Amino acid sequence: VVVGACYGFKPVGYPGAAMLGGMLWCLGNVMCPVVINKIGMALGLALWGCTNMLMGWFSGLTGLGGLVDKDHISSPFMNYSGLVLTVGSLIGYMMVRPGEQEKEEGGDTPGDVQLPGLTESGAASPQ
Repeated sequence: VVVGACYGFKPVGYPGAAMLGGMLWCLGNVMCPVVINKIGMALGLALWGCTNMLMGWFSGLTGLGGLVDKDHISSPFMNYSGLVLTVGSLIGYMMVRPGEQEKEEGGDTPGDVQLPGLTESGAASPQ
């Protein structure tokens, strides 16, 4: 409402663009459980953030076919260097594989919690 008031409630660009953007946003939200199950939360969030950044970079560079104004780039070398570093770091991060946790000698992993008075099966121990 505030942004609409700033623009005088005039339609901005193609009216269907908001519907298309909302549909893509909804599709991304629907795919979250699938992505988390397949590649994990950390890599999924890194991929999501990198995709958002690249879309912002591309829309600023090209102007999205006249829907938005092109950004003036004072240093194209720095602009493309940032793009290469971003894509390169994402590719490097995708090569990281999670390691297997080794069990310690007690048989307990760091996430295991043993409450006093309970056996491993969860039944109350005789006291």
